[in-house]
Amino acid sequence: MRAAVMPWLNVFRAFPSIAVGLLIVALYAAMAVLAPWLAPMDPITVHADAVLSPPSARFWLGTDGNGMDLLSRIIYGARYAF
Repeated sequence: MRAAVMPWLNVFRAFPSIAVGLLIVALYAAMAVLAPWLAPMDPITVHADAVLSPPSARFWLGTDGNGMDLLSRIIYGARYAF
């Protein structure tokens, strides 16, 4: 088993950008799978009092023109990207 793993480690050592790219994709996939637990709010709940709100403690990335939390929408959007 160890001999089969070693060529892959050599590739990652020779091309660290491949390892970084795979790490980013893996984190994005984990975010998509764990979206219901990671998202701070429901992505389709409208907050009429916070339309086009800038980033704050309540809305980390702000809100869109409809008053929806952008961070939650990005996290749930990862599920549809895959």
